[in-house]
Amino acid sequence: MSTIKKLLTLLFFSFVIITTQSCTQPRTVSIPTEPPKPSIDFESATFQKAEELYQARSYAEAVDMYLKYLSRATNDTNKDKALMKIGSIYTIQGKFDQATTVYQQLIEGFPGSIFASRAQLGLIYNDYNQKQYEKALERIDPAFKLTHESDHSRLYLLKGDILLALDKAQESVVAYASAFEIAALNELPVVITRVKQSISILTSDELQYLINIYQGRFPLVYMLFQQAQMSIKADDSKAALSILNSIVDHYPDHEMIPTIQEQIQAIEKGEVFESYTIGCLLPLSGKFKQFGQLALNGALFAHSQFSGLQNVYPVQLKVQDSGETIEDAVIAFQKLMEENVKAIIGPITSDQAEAVALSANASQVPIILLTSREGITRNMPFVFRNFITQELQVRAMLSYAMDELGLRDFAILYPDDPYGQSYMDTFWNVVIEKGGIVRAVNTYNNQQTDFAEPIQKMVGKFFVRPGTNKWNQKKVKPIVDFDALFIPDKPDKVGMIAPQLQFHDINKIQLLGTNLWHSDRLIEISKWYVQNAVFPDLFFNKSQQPNVQQFVSSYESTFEKQPTLWEAITYDSTMMVFELLNTGNIQSPTQLKDALLHMNEYKGVTGITRFNDEGEGQKKLYLLKLNGDSFDEIGLR
Repeated sequence: MSTIKKLLTLLFFSFVIITTQSCTQPRTVSIPTEPPKPSIDFESATFQKAEELYQARSYAEAVDMYLKYLSRATNDTNKDKALMKIGSIYTIQGKFDQATTVYQQLIEGFPGSIFASRAQLGLIYNDYNQKQYEKALERIDPAFKLTHESDHSRLYLLKGDILLALDKAQESVVAYASAFEIAALNELPVVITRVKQSISILTSDELQYLINIYQGRFPLVYMLFQQAQMSIKADDSKAALSILNSIVDHYPDHEMIPTIQEQIQAIEKGEVFESYTIGCLLPLSGKFKQFGQLALNGALFAHSQFSGLQNVYPVQLKVQDSGETIEDAVIAFQKLMEENVKAIIGPITSDQAEAVALSANASQVPIILLTSREGITRNMPFVFRNFITQELQVRAMLSYAMDELGLRDFAILYPDDPYGQSYMDTFWNVVIEKGGIVRAVNTYNNQQTDFAEPIQKMVGKFFVRPGTNKWNQKKVKPIVDFDALFIPDKPDKVGMIAPQLQFHDINKIQLLGTNLWHSDRLIEISKWYVQNAVFPDLFFNKSQQPNVQQFVSSYESTFEKQPTLWEAITYDSTMMVFELLNTGNIQSPTQLKDALLHMNEYKGVTGITRFNDEGEGQKKLYLLKLNGDSFDEIGLR
């Protein structure tokens, strides 16, 4: 259920634009004896600034500004709206007790306001988000009398979500159907997505019961389609064909008709698969076998989780060892092709991935590579890549630093190796693209332990300044004209650099790093010098995201250890393919390829993923901050 959190938040905290009208009165014109002083409305200015910060997702600053407005406001014009925004920010941040307090204050202070109606929804959503489903459900029916009619479709939608979380799929369909009847046009896609999810897990008896009730009404077509999929899974293509043809005859204008016609043709040609076989191509021997085994655990766990669901197509997992060399990987690929796999997950090394990608594309079998090599999917329509990259990391960092913290001036200190040089180029390019400035850049070699020279060069202390001499040069203060410093290097190196930054009086800047900083080693050797440092990563096993918590808990119960990045990314990639195949719309590798390309954002345990036209994974990564002895989650960026 965690995959719908963001959609719910957007639904509950979308606000109407309040427009004001002005009118002018004719007046006598006089020539002033001195320039008029502008009239400053501090209340309006404070509220407007808070609104701008909210829109920019600078939530902490927005809360402060809304609170300042409330302390200054002499009338009630925007107090209810300000309280609603504060409550919604606390909800987004997971501060549910604080959000509840604010919602109740809003309801009591402004009972007739539209925002008091929204606050009722917020209270229910807080319970839902804390998995207090029974408590949330108890609030629903009374809320219909306490909320505005325009919010009733959202109440039904939320009721459906709660019932689904309680494993009451049949009742959730009824709630979603009620939401559909009164939903605004822009809410319909969300309602349809949710009801399809509920229908997909109904038992055959539950499905037939609802079909009898909803004859001629929403969501009948989706239920009949699901009934046809059940017939296919039961190896009764004749019954499935009868149901599908009936839908076409009675509902020729329904949006499902193109999909249904494709499936009818596939059944008539005998192309419907009784089961799907997915291949895993991972290094289970050689120097990378440790990572290969972790990745395999993730795929096996995905298969176990998916196979345990009700009413899903049977799936099989075939595993081949990609070994250590390119030749090993190509031979393993050919063995998977002999197993008639419909898609392949892996390999994980760049050299093997490049070779296997060429073979998979030539064979027209979709493959999801787990490698950081960018550009590897170019001009190969059947090749996808789902992994963390330099550009994804840089964009995640700068979206926070520039769009939320408002930083514009940056410096880069990087190792003189391909890794550092590539990160320096990417970071600099994205800063310029986003309208920022790189004020200082310097490098160092991998053997260095004294970083005085590169640091001093960045802040104008290395060369003697005009008007000074070499004797008083040491007294010259550093020119720190940048707000943040990016260091793309390992924790051990950062642990040597950070103390030297403070030694040279560079201690009031934001430090930015790469996913290499997500290491207990950084805390061990340098925590006092890198507090509040920000960096991205693909997976955070202590995330507050409910789907991550559930994944970590279930995985730990199965394998008696916590999952790493490798298990998480393979789990997501495998589950992504399983879920697409289970839609019933895919009868060929080409259709699976198209489904991956047109997939909506996939909310997995490794963030939010979609693929661009070239098969490159476009991901929202976890952004983390070092706080004391631990890493705090800022959110997905």
